[in-house]
Amino acid sequence: MSNDNASLLILGWFIFAIIYSGVINRVRNIDVTPIGRVFAAFVGILMWAPIYDADKFNISLIFYAIIPVLILLVIFLLNYNDTQSILHAALMTMVQYSIGFLLVGLLSQVSLSGKKKNKKN
Repeated sequence: MSNDNASLLILGWFIFAIIYSGVINRVRNIDVTPIGRVFAAFVGILMWAPIYDADKFNISLIFYAIIPVLILLVIFLLNYNDTQSILHAALMTMVQYSIGFLLVGLLSQVSLSGKKKNKKN
């Protein structure tokens, strides 16, 4: 998949997320992106980072693998409690994690740009 196709796919997903958020808000009066769940998704995504940076296995990696899965499950169950629909709970969870991925991406870009500025000086 080329970068152009991947960019279009990501853009399409976020357009869908915005439309879905508006529709479910009107139909069921439910907020798709409560700040607490988006922040929990962000933290869950950040907890996967040590696993990808690990050179060898150690026991603490189990902690970094289990906790994000539990966070995902809790967010899904909270969304299911709000919607009483597995489909809507799954879509809401994916939207919340998408925003979390977007925040992680922005954070990494800011971090990389700060490193580039320091190398120039």
